Amino acid sequence: MRGILHVISSLVILAAGVSCNKEIPGQAGNDASQAGNDELKTVSFHLHIGDATKASAIGTTDEDAISRIDVYEYEPYGSSNYPAHYQLTAAELASGEFHLQYPTGTTRQYLFFANLPESVADKITNTTAYNLSGVQVRMQDLWDGVHFPMADFAYVNYNNDKTLNIYLNRYHYRVDVGDVKIDFDDASWMNKTVYVKTVALINVANTYVFGSLSNSCYSRDDGLTMLFGDSRTAEDGKPYFGGLTSGRRGFDAYSGYSGYTYCFNFSGGSSISTPNLYNNNIYKAKGVFTLDAPSTALENAVVQRYNTGSGEGRITSTLSVNRSFYAWASAYESGSWGILQTFSNQNTYTKLVVELLIDGVSHFYPIQIFRPQPNTIYKLDRITIRSEGSEYANFFEKLISMDAEISVLPWEEVDIANIDTGYTDEHHTGTYNNS
Repeated sequence: MRGILHVISSLVILAAGVSCNKEIPGQAGNDASQAGNDELKTVSFHLHIGDATKASAIGTTDEDAISRIDVYEYEPYGSSNYPAHYQLTAAELASGEFHLQYPTGTTRQYLFFANLPESVADKITNTTAYNLSGVQVRMQDLWDGVHFPMADFAYVNYNNDKTLNIYLNRYHYRVDVGDVKIDFDDASWMNKTVYVKTVALINVANTYVFGSLSNSCYSRDDGLTMLFGDSRTAEDGKPYFGGLTSGRRGFDAYSGYSGYTYCFNFSGGSSISTPNLYNNNIYKAKGVFTLDAPSTALENAVVQRYNTGSGEGRITSTLSVNRSFYAWASAYESGSWGILQTFSNQNTYTKLVVELLIDGVSHFYPIQIFRPQPNTIYKLDRITIRSEGSEYANFFEKLISMDAEISVLPWEEVDIANIDTGYTDEHHTGTYNNS
């Protein structure tokens, strides 16, 4: 697959400026008595976000826009405690930094979130570190299609004055599609009427798990594991999408690709049961293309449609799609590796699918996306289509060949002795000899 470029957003500091200090006398005072030292130490947190996304984005979405930043502070070994919660002021947002002070020897763990909806921010405030793992959210509750949720983690020992850099990683990944080109190996197909009908991401994660703080989260890497899954090296012959040799594992949906998860209802009431995946095309029949993103924002993020009835999407050589697609860097994993499979072995990985309408018949061209990474851009400058495609949206069907030797056996003769048949009832008694 040509034209795939993996780009991780470079990180730059927000504009420096005036910031303010925060002091927490309650818990800090307790820590001071334990440490035996009342001297306050100051930690300056400098916030960084990615700018490569904004510089190369297709369309008008400002992926760097930040509406709010929430900071949650936890005591190590205090999994049953509720966090202290800070929402950065306008001045702190403008400066890109804020400061905290504690007595020497105090230790704290921090979760940093950008662009949380207020209801989600309040939910985390009222959830202990231990129970944070139970907070499941739907994508449509965490993302409005404009402000991208971001996160980072830090473990801090207030043993001296210091500056810490906080790198806000987007939960999303982005797939940029440039052109779709047809160059059929069968030259006669170039004379057919061809439209690009749909380009879409399918089998996309619909729910997300806020990881829980644990006693082992004493490093930046541990914190990113909590947020984005553990770090893994790609297996031989099984690279991550884009050819990466390592990356974050992400999180499986709890009850399978076709299951449902109970997510927190931020508007009150009981939990909301929601499908683990949307645009789920796993084990669907031939010709079926399910596109059921549950909100306008998600529909716009993962689906590009063309009105072929009015002539849109007509392609004789190359069509410029020029579109960015967004999804959460998480998915359910099951099934066999590879896009060429039998029906029963197809996998559940996310796919980028191009649907062509060729002489009025849909043909599908799925591209497998294995373990997409957060805060990452995948650039597909051109997708060149050479074959008639698949009848299934989720995979290319692997046809199994079989060799068999066939021979005809000679007749076998069987001798049958005389058979007597008879019956008796109230009207007639008789025996019939069938010989």
